[in-house]
Amino acid sequence: MALGGATGCGEPHHLEDWVSVREVTPSFLLPIEASDPALAADAHGRVALTYVTGSGTSKDLWLSISQDSGVTFASAMRMNERTGSVASFPEGRPCAALGPSGQIAVAWAERRAADSSAAIVLRASGDGGATFGPPVPLGHGERPPDSALYGLPCLTYLPDGSLFAAWFEGSRPARGPRVASLYGSVSPDGGMTWPGSRRLSDDACPCCRPVALGDVEGRLVLGYRRRDGDLLDPALAILDDVGRVTLDTVISNERWLAVACPAEGPALSASGPGSGRYAWYTGSGDAGVYVVAWRADRGAAGVPRRLDDSLAEARSPRLAAMSRATLVAVDARPLRDSSESVIAVRVLDETGTLTPWTFLGAEASGGWIAGTDSRTALACWIERGGEKDRVRVARLRRR
Repeated sequence: MALGGATGCGEPHHLEDWVSVREVTPSFLLPIEASDPALAADAHGRVALTYVTGSGTSKDLWLSISQDSGVTFASAMRMNERTGSVASFPEGRPCAALGPSGQIAVAWAERRAADSSAAIVLRASGDGGATFGPPVPLGHGERPPDSALYGLPCLTYLPDGSLFAAWFEGSRPARGPRVASLYGSVSPDGGMTWPGSRRLSDDACPCCRPVALGDVEGRLVLGYRRRDGDLLDPALAILDDVGRVTLDTVISNERWLAVACPAEGPALSASGPGSGRYAWYTGSGDAGVYVVAWRADRGAAGVPRRLDDSLAEARSPRLAAMSRATLVAVDARPLRDSSESVIAVRVLDETGTLTPWTFLGAEASGGWIAGTDSRTALACWIERGGEKDRVRVARLRRR
């Protein structure tokens, strides 16, 4: 891995100023071509790493579990029962979630055998991943006419072990921008059964993935990108524990006039009951990556703050809670050498203090992060080497 750091004014800093980095890529990943990795982690040391192999219309989804905060990973298991059936791309990659009592759920888009349309499916485990139930469909199972706008699921568990899922369904109009309906559903048994779904919004950008988290008080927090014609805004919805919307508000009224969809959803973290951070990319005004505090009773709770100092072309923000601090990651190019592509990471403390950026990878993209405790987190990304894409995983320990 190529590792480095930079301050907000571009002066070089040593890596040991705030973080130590150890590569923990599982040995079975080193020789193979893979893509679209994602991570989920909890405070008990469990980590779920998902990734995709194959190309074109023939892809498979794999899951590997760690019980020691990512120091070691068990052999990967294939999650899709029908070979080559997974539909995946960076914004629509499969995702996993970990429950409070050993539950694991994985959701993805799967190509139907009969035609080229896609369905959203989920598999859940109640025993830490030792066994998984059969694939369960999410959504209404109808193929949208002349459209691929069906998918991009996100997952989160609640303290009682119930599982929330959200996804898009919609159709592509003959003229004008694409708009999707955002649906959500709560499974009372951790993902084994889904009694029904609710339509949460009819004004969602279908190319920008939603993100969800559940807090200790049973609230569901959902970030998505709202679409009004050609105008885009980051939005936040607060739901109760059965998926009813209690607040739906724009986080930053940017009215971004986007000729082409950015295909970049927002990021969320929690720093306490009913509060946390919300990050997003905008091409409106002073384009870049921004973060703002959120509160469950009112949405944005402060002034948005730009995050991408010392970087060029920062995109695709990710957030991960590290106790009351927040780990931030973006795909970017360092100003000191804009020919490089890296995953840039830094910590935003509760007081608002930012660490310098640390750079992970070489020819890197598609970053994802997950926090395990107040000082430790994991990062994964795609690294281009020769003509192959390979998944890399690193363990970050704050000094």
